[in-house]
Amino acid sequence: MKNVLEFIKRSSALIFLVFVFLTACFLPFSPAVRVLSVIFLLVFIGLDVIIFSRIYSLKESFRQLQYIEELTGALRRSAKLKDVLDLAIKNLFEEFKYNKIVIFTFEHIGYRKDILVPADGFNVDMEKLKDFHFNFDKAEDIVPKAAIERTSFIIRYAREDHRCSQAFVEKLNLSEFAVVPLTVKDTIVGVFLVADKKGGKHLVPEDLTTLSAYSSQTAVAIENAKLYEKIEQLAITDALTNTYNLRYFNETLKKELERLERYYKVPTEKVSVILVEMDNLKAYRDRFGYHAGDTVFIEVGQILKNLTRKVDVVARYGSEEFAIMLPSTGTEGTAQLAERIRQGIEAYPFEKREELSSKKLTVSIGYATYDDDGKATAEIMEVVSKRLVEFKTKIKKTVSYL
Repeated sequence: MKNVLEFIKRSSALIFLVFVFLTACFLPFSPAVRVLSVIFLLVFIGLDVIIFSRIYSLKESFRQLQYIEELTGALRRSAKLKDVLDLAIKNLFEEFKYNKIVIFTFEHIGYRKDILVPADGFNVDMEKLKDFHFNFDKAEDIVPKAAIERTSFIIRYAREDHRCSQAFVEKLNLSEFAVVPLTVKDTIVGVFLVADKKGGKHLVPEDLTTLSAYSSQTAVAIENAKLYEKIEQLAITDALTNTYNLRYFNETLKKELERLERYYKVPTEKVSVILVEMDNLKAYRDRFGYHAGDTVFIEVGQILKNLTRKVDVVARYGSEEFAIMLPSTGTEGTAQLAERIRQGIEAYPFEKREELSSKKLTVSIGYATYDDDGKATAEIMEVVSKRLVEFKTKIKKTVSYL
């Protein structure tokens, strides 16, 4: 209706029609003049249609430029990945009128290397896709096929198409959808999936052309955001163990203690710190080599990350130590975790463990809690270090590597 009103407002044929009508009220028309008037009217209508379609096309182009400008702005701001994905989804919904959207990106970490995972979505239950992914080593589905072949596809009947994973189709309740690769030069960044176009309209090849034009800008923004986050992560991460570095640990602990001191004058919340030190790691390195010692240290860091929560901060504290900050954890919970850590490391099958006389590697542990043991960072870390020494003295396990 909006477009019809716009057409009428801009119509030259309407002006001609009004002119003819008013003239006919005062002057009689001969049959020839009437025929000629109709011809002129049809010509004006045809011109109006052509002009209006071009105006509409220019408006669409202007909206496309606005979209590109937004993405470019996000790129200039080095936006975080979540911001870029939200912006892309917002435009796919508002500008392109798709009511169901999933953006897949690549994961390249550990066992998740070379897989496409759902990074964000709209009108999609992302919880159902939490553990879902597509392998990239073969075109097992239309989604990785679009990425591998760098080609966009329209799927008309998803439940009957052999190229579609029916498990995925069921999860998203898909019927007709399109997939578009996100590429930066020769690099694949991810894949768009869009479905349920507004008004029940079917997808057409022109839709793929438009989406492909936008996907390149989105891909650049995603790649830039990932690089930005990687740089941020490197600034706070220990290169050897992939845990947090000492600077980040100290800053985070200081902020947490300041928060508790400010908002909990009579503390109802706790924060605890654990210090874990490898026993005789130097002797292990001297016997089996520095690389073997680093491998053990890296594995201990991973054990600590596996035994702690996402909110906990595991950091490398020294050449043989790790520190752990535990928000909302009192002394009792900290003691229980410390014991699990001790047992977990003793039981872990480290490289060359069988060559040790004790058949195991061990750690010494100290811990303290705000404000049971202090309120400032220096006070808490002093108590932690003191208890670590006491642990070594009182419960020290004799370990021989020779």
